[in-house]
Amino acid sequence: MAHPPIRSLAPALAVLVASVGCTTRYIGNTQVEDTEENRAILLVIEQYRRAVEDRDIQRILDLTSEDFFEDPGTPGDPSDDYDKRGLRQKLEESFSRIADQRLRIDVRKLHQLDRDRVAVEYRFDYRYKLALPSAPEWREFIDVNRVVLVREGEQWRFLSGL
Repeated sequence: MAHPPIRSLAPALAVLVASVGCTTRYIGNTQVEDTEENRAILLVIEQYRRAVEDRDIQRILDLTSEDFFEDPGTPGDPSDDYDKRGLRQKLEESFSRIADQRLRIDVRKLHQLDRDRVAVEYRFDYRYKLALPSAPEWREFIDVNRVVLVREGEQWRFLSGL
């Protein structure tokens, strides 16, 4: 059996080398490109997750921009809008009714909105126990969410979506 000439393999090897060199690396179980900036964004999401589990309102607020604003999906109805101060009140109300909670966040995608803003899409599994003797069992809420983070100096902070 005759072997093909070496020069006939050169184009195939060039394509193989080029395709390996262009492979995008993703952060585990996400569609998020593995970059230093993206890792910093995911770190903020993880810090938020831990602060929620710990019911640490101040840590959550520290991760939130002073420009934070939320319109809970009703842009035409300003009666349910809230800013950072309103976020504090909502967290205080929510956490006061919870005996224990667990939050799992699986980030799916990041969308660069502009130079200093990014949207993060994630799926979450929120398990909680109410602080009521009549509700000792765990409850579960699974959904998807989208938050927007803004870069303020070297730090990423939540701008909306909480």
